[in-house]
Amino acid sequence: MPRNPKIRRTGATTAAERVAAAYRCSHCHSTTGGTWRDRHGIQHLAVAHDDGCPVLTGALPDAPDALRAAVTAGCSAILVAWPPKGGAA
Repeated sequence: MPRNPKIRRTGATTAAERVAAAYRCSHCHSTTGGTWRDRHGIQHLAVAHDDGCPVLTGALPDAPDALRAAVTAGCSAILVAWPPKGGAA
C-alpha cells in the first residue's frame, strides 16, 4: 500500500495502528491508546477523549472522525463504537 503523507510516521503496520496515527477528535485533544487484536482477529483501538468532550459523554458520535482517520489511513472498512450516553462504563 502506498504511504499516505498525512499519517504521522510511527512505524504503524496494522490497520488499527494506521487509523490510530491518523485519528484526531474534532471536539477535544484526544489521544489514542494501544491497539490490539482480539481472539477473533478483530483489531481494536482505544481513544482517550478529554473530560467534557461531547464524544466521551455520548452527546456526539466519533464516527465522522473515525471515518476520516480510516480514509486517511487507507482502510477499506471500519466499525465505530462509542461509549453509552453518560460516558464509558
